[in-house]
Amino acid sequence: MIGILTIFLWTIFVGCFSVPLVPEPLDRLNEINENNETQFKRRLVWSGGENALHFAVEIEKSVNGSYSNYLNEQTTKNFFDVSLLPGVYRFRIIPYDILGRPAESSRWAQFEIRSTISRDNIFSENSIEEISLAMDNITSIHTHVYENGICKICFSIEMVQIPGGTILMDSKEDVGSQQTITLASFRMSKFPVTQELYQEVMGTNPSRHNGGVGREPAAGEIQSRRPVDSVSWYEAIIFCNKLSIKEGLTPAYEMTIEYGGNLEDRSIFSSDTSTWGAVPTSNNDPRWNYIAIVPGSTGYRLTTEAQWEYACRAGSATIYYFGDNESELVNYAWYSVNSNNRTHQVGLKTPNAFGLYDMYGNVSEWCWDLAKYFGFTISSDGRNTIETGYRVRRGGSYSSSTNIYGFQLSGTIDSITADALPHRKDFNVGFRLVLPD
Repeated sequence: MIGILTIFLWTIFVGCFSVPLVPEPLDRLNEINENNETQFKRRLVWSGGENALHFAVEIEKSVNGSYSNYLNEQTTKNFFDVSLLPGVYRFRIIPYDILGRPAESSRWAQFEIRSTISRDNIFSENSIEEISLAMDNITSIHTHVYENGICKICFSIEMVQIPGGTILMDSKEDVGSQQTITLASFRMSKFPVTQELYQEVMGTNPSRHNGGVGREPAAGEIQSRRPVDSVSWYEAIIFCNKLSIKEGLTPAYEMTIEYGGNLEDRSIFSSDTSTWGAVPTSNNDPRWNYIAIVPGSTGYRLTTEAQWEYACRAGSATIYYFGDNESELVNYAWYSVNSNNRTHQVGLKTPNAFGLYDMYGNVSEWCWDLAKYFGFTISSDGRNTIETGYRVRRGGSYSSSTNIYGFQLSGTIDSITADALPHRKDFNVGFRLVLPD
């Protein structure tokens, strides 16, 4: 956003002696603190950030080889005056835009304050030191400030804690039977990914329901808070990795960059989506179907089908998570009966017991899993082990009736999942995020 931020450490004057021989300059430039210690004034000066509303200045001091927080201040100027004791310090600048959002921060710049006296009591440090800091590819990390479930700074969606447990799902191996799936605790996004978050991360908004002529939001609804749609499974995977990097997490997905190579060789895998090549527009690139989860990764990912259903049920054992009365569905979902054939701002319907919104209706959601068909193997954590090319999608959409696309849950009554090839982009399909605990 800001390009190259050049930071200057301007050494005004340095000196330390018990009885100053040149009192006036020292009195003006240095201070005596409450412990009778001489503090030396420094001016930190930087260029760039012309469009910034203000700057945050962070200073840390080295103590026994480790840095600890020393000072955090804000200024609207392009310099900052500070009085410091002798020692080793580092500082960085974080510009904030007119909306109060932090831009990419500068790297830490180290400097040292020393007190040395020459034979003639002339202070040895009076030069100007220039330190250039590249702003490119510096991650912007901040504490999320949520308002109605969405961060006011970066549009990230609040994550809801889902406790671990077990779930009975329709068996894909034995028609008519069920299989117990055990899940560890995880966190799930309160809403499906919104258009504003997708735009923030990917720099584009592919949605059909984009607010254009004939695609306007319902009266009183916020266009940017409608769920993103018309996203392929491949694009959802890229989004997850990019959002993870943006928030300082390790990307969840990796791809083999040498198709046909030894899959036990970790060196042929990459989580850098820029090395993956063009996103397929058909199901003809086998590398993209070998995308795998990075062991031990902390980043965002799509839900597994088992996670989706477990979180959607929220401990219920009825046909719908709110009960068996289909007439109440209008309170929980945007679907063919009440949607007016369009998506709606997320979070306007009643959530389930876990606090998740839009699990029924608005947009169907891509899951991580390869589609499971009868006779194929499913592991104890709900992940499919057979490649079919198709990926699972769960949940109803604005165009759904009540008997398709997973309104009714497996384990209570057979449901139909909207499995699709991963390159498909449909007007009624988006995705939701999870994080591991």
